[in-house]
Amino acid sequence: MEQTERIIGIINELILNRLQEQKSTMVGCFGTFASHFEPEYIEERSDGLRWLIPPRVGLDFAPTEYLLTAAHYTRLDFEAPEEWVSDEMVSPIADLSELSQEVVRSELEALFRALVVDLFRGRRITLLNLGDLYVTEEVAGLLVLNFVPDRETITALSKPFSAFTPTKLMPTTHFDDLEVRSEGVDEIQPQSIMIPQPEPEPTPASVEPENEVVPVVVPEDQEPTPVVEEKSRKNSLAWLFWLLLLLALGVGLYFFLTREKEPTPLAPQVDDTQLQTESAPVDTIPAVVEEPIPVEPLGIAEIVPGTSLAKLAREYYGETKFWVYIFMENSELIKNPNNVPLGTKLVVPALENYGVDNHDTTAVEVAARWEEIILAGNYTSFDEQVEQVKHRD
Repeated sequence: MEQTERIIGIINELILNRLQEQKSTMVGCFGTFASHFEPEYIEERSDGLRWLIPPRVGLDFAPTEYLLTAAHYTRLDFEAPEEWVSDEMVSPIADLSELSQEVVRSELEALFRALVVDLFRGRRITLLNLGDLYVTEEVAGLLVLNFVPDRETITALSKPFSAFTPTKLMPTTHFDDLEVRSEGVDEIQPQSIMIPQPEPEPTPASVEPENEVVPVVVPEDQEPTPVVEEKSRKNSLAWLFWLLLLLALGVGLYFFLTREKEPTPLAPQVDDTQLQTESAPVDTIPAVVEEPIPVEPLGIAEIVPGTSLAKLAREYYGETKFWVYIFMENSELIKNPNNVPLGTKLVVPALENYGVDNHDTTAVEVAARWEEIILAGNYTSFDEQVEQVKHRD
């Protein structure tokens, strides 16, 4: 027991250090965790006063494909992942704990296996000091994986902003570029990720029964019909028809070959130098390049009090970082992503139009790179900068 608690303490410390350094970390078969900056906002309270809430650091979760397999939550016998814990996690823990890698791996596999079993059975689990994971069923058959960051971990990550405290604003003070929230809204909101439904198995096509041979029953007092003689007579007539047809074709071919042919006029001779000077015809038909068919938008969203691009991204995509793609789609309407005018109607694009796979563990990291470019005011267009973002270390 002491050995297990020692290993858990070390892994929590390592994960917190990486998150404070703004580095993402992969935790076993669960997924990738990464920190992100959440700007300050204005809170409107029931007494009519407005408070400026300081910025803090949030926590994002990108689950593995293993956790997003719906079959694991609907049947008792689920498949084990390819690996419960990676070597990159085992090695530093073994060095710090002075235990062998085999012992560390065995302890972590037992811990992660127990947590996965509880999660697949519908229980709420606490994954180290990162937060809670649980599954809900929004509608019949539609499962959602929810992640609630640990409040103490968020406080530790937000320590650089601890010197700032909520400030009461004067009635005449206004910050048009800040988001406005109502009192009572918890700063730590659960992150919800849709679990794709499995495709229905194809129904096997019905096999048509082969034609059955029905025996003909002949009464005893009736003589059988001479079927063989009738068939033989039909075959003879068929052979006679084909013989006459071949004979007619042969006579026609004979007259065609023996008729007098008219002399064929000679083609005019062309000088070889003329042939050399003439250029071959050029194919002027341009090659047809098939453009990818854009996916229809997910909807139209109107900016109302309390709405932000991050909230829209969480609602439509299940990931706040993906607000950058709503910004790109509506860049002509949005001058400041932190201050979108009320009443603005925004097109919510499909992530496929920006080459984003919501289940890819690197999708959040790519979105974070876009976020840095946009907040720095260096965004020009998706097509011009996409290669730069993809290949940036």
